Formats: sequence, structure tokens, C-alpha cells
Amino acid sequence: MPNDLSEFSDAEEFYRYITEHSSSIRIVDDIINVKDQEQFLRLARKIKPNKVSDMEALRMADRLFETDVTIPEAKKILVILALRSNIEAFRVIEKYKEVAPPKLQDFARFSFYISRTLVEGDLSDNPPSLISTGLGGKNNKLRMFIAIFPSFEGTFSENQARIIRMEWEETCKNYQIETEKLHFLFEYTSLRILVPLNIDLTDVIKEFINECNKYGNFIFEGFFATNVTLPTHREILTAIEKVKNQHS
Repeated sequence: MPNDLSEFSDAEEFYRYITEHSSSIRIVDDIINVKDQEQFLRLARKIKPNKVSDMEALRMADRLFETDVTIPEAKKILVILALRSNIEAFRVIEKYKEVAPPKLQDFARFSFYISRTLVEGDLSDNPPSLISTGLGGKNNKLRMFIAIFPSFEGTFSENQARIIRMEWEETCKNYQIETEKLHFLFEYTSLRILVPLNIDLTDVIKEFINECNKYGNFIFEGFFATNVTLPTHREILTAIEKVKNQHS
């Protein structure tokens, strides 16, 4: 992982770089606001942490625990501490994330994962890469939210719901997908799942829908998927309308 992130234009490019340049990948388990992740990278490009010495960075660290430290100041210090392969800086972030105020919790936890990855990279012959999405992951799998919905006005019948459960269980077995939650609502069915990195989820969901539709074409061919955040009911309904319009 490079010390100067100013060469990257956005978070996607940064994650693509570290994935391509490491044979060991670690997925952030936590659900961390994507806006905080993007702000971390923007700050990294702006302040260029590699121009700050370890000694100077550790002197700044004390300021994190002072009551009058501002949020922008704390974020700048966290970026400077995180982007160095220094175990003392890592320990400071590890301690701070436990006491950080609510507005800094996500930023501090993301800084912790970045710092840990860099420190581990220095101590290993096979340095890990870090992948973090808004919904995080578990057991080296990415967490995704999926919504499927009827191809007709109304809701899935009990028999259709049974088919969905049966076919989804088979899909999970075939592709090593873990289901954290499967929920039937009137307008749609939602799934919160954990997906292996090597799976093309779009193809898998299309295959699943096709298998279900062998029993009567009752699922709309389009679907909604995200790994950015857990959407609200209203956001899901809005997304469904967009999917329907795209397929009309």
C-alpha cells in the first residue's frame, strides 16, 4: 500500500489498487458510513501524511484526547496517524476509537482498519489489502442488501414465498452465500447476505430469479442491490420504481 494517497482520484480506485497489489485481502467487518471513508481519502490527498514524521505525529496524538479538540482537527490527526506503519500510532487509534464521540465513531473505526492493515503489512511477507464498503462484511465475504419484487401488482403468495425460500437456499449452497436476513414485505422481499469476493452477484441473482420464474414468472426480472448502506423502506420503494422504469 502506498504512503501517498494523493495519486488516487477516488475510493474505488484506491481499493482497486490495493486489491491488485496484494495476494491477501482483508474485508472490514464493520458497517462504516461511506461518506466518512471518502472524506478520509480526500484528507489524505490534501494533507499528505507522509510529510509528517512519526515523532511529530505522535505529539499530535495527545490532542485527540483533549476536551476542546474540534472534529476537523481530530479527523486530520487520525489520518496522519493511520497512514504510517507505526505500532504506537496504531495503539493510539485503537484506544481513541473506543472513546470517540458519535460524530467521529465511523471515521475513527475506518482509521483503525487502515492503520492495522499498514502495520500488518510491515510485519508480514504477505501484506494484506483492505476492502471496506458501507455495509462491511464477515468471514472474508462482502455484505450486500438485495430486494426482489413481484412482476405483478400485489404481493407474493404463500406458495411463491415458499419457492423463493427453496430456490434461494439452493443458490446459497451452490455459491457459498450466507443469508443474515430474509424478509417478506407486501411490496418486495429483502435479503441481507454475505457474498464471496469471487462471485458475480448480478449473474447469481439473475439465475436465482430465472429458477423461481420456472414456476410462473412471478418475480420481476430486475432487482435492487447495494453494499453502500441499509436503505429505508421508502428508499427501497423508490429504487424499485427506478428498476421498473429501466426495464419498461
